[in-house]
Amino acid sequence: MGEILPINTAVRKDDVYAVATQQIDKLLRHEPDLTANLANIAAVLHNDFGFLWVGFYLRRDTDLVLGPFQGPQACPRIAIAPNPANLCGQAAALGTVAIIGNMSEFPDYVPCHSHARSVIVYPLAINGRSEMILYIEGIAFSAFDDADRMGLENIMRLIERYYYR
Repeated sequence: MGEILPINTAVRKDDVYAVATQQIDKLLRHEPDLTANLANIAAVLHNDFGFLWVGFYLRRDTDLVLGPFQGPQACPRIAIAPNPANLCGQAAALGTVAIIGNMSEFPDYVPCHSHARSVIVYPLAINGRSEMILYIEGIAFSAFDDADRMGLENIMRLIERYYYR
């Protein structure tokens, strides 16, 4: 069904996101199960971009609970309230995207893996409440930029359209 695309540095990131978004849209259109689709989205992003860790945390009351992911083991639960536990909890509590270029400069950072250097956290807020976050770790410093923010926004909008209407 899916294919692993080799990383080609001559290809622009936003072009890879465009192809990945089309692939993800097809997956979502043909499978009604959210968990299955989040697993495939994590696989697409992990394979297409070579990220160290890609995964979802799903809201369960006042916590985020580990969902489908690709990469090394991860924290199983992260507090959102009353006090957000870390970067993921803070992004979910505030409903804002976070991009950190050098994780060693972020005081509350708990890496999934010791090789992680940078991260992007993208919450999906429905009616003002973050229902999930997409969390991605990169091996390089400053691995994430506006192309990632926009590409991930398009993917998160697809999830919203198919599951949170």
